[in-house]
This record gives sequence, structure tokens and C-alpha cells, in this order.
Amino acid sequence: MGRVLGLRDQDMPPTVEAFWPYYRRMLAEELEETEVVRDLAVRLLAPRLPERARYLPQAYEARRRHR
Repeated sequence: MGRVLGLRDQDMPPTVEAFWPYYRRMLAEELEETEVVRDLAVRLLAPRLPERARYLPQAYEARRRHR
């Protein structure tokens, strides 16, 4: 997967087993909270629905009540 994202072999853990310690270290020591990270987190964790889909929760609820 790293190669698909453009990472070089020397920038990735050598094995799948080595990935998780690498991952935990990156989270604990390397990543920093920034304005960009906060913006991305909002977009990924609470994405806006497309305009046409905004009515779906209300339609689902109305249908559920009429069963």
C-alpha cells in the first residue's frame, strides 16, 4: 500500500509484523495536531451529505413510524 501512495521502501516498515509498532510510534511521537489535521478529521469523521441525500434521514424516520 505504501508504494501505491508513493512511499519508498526505506520509508516503510520491512514487514507486516513490523507495521504495528511503527504505527504506534508514529501516533505517539510523530503526528501533531494542526489546523489541517483538524479540518481533515471533521471532513472524514462527520462528512456532509450530498445535497440530494439530505432528506434521507427524515424519509427513513417517517417510513419507520408508518410501519
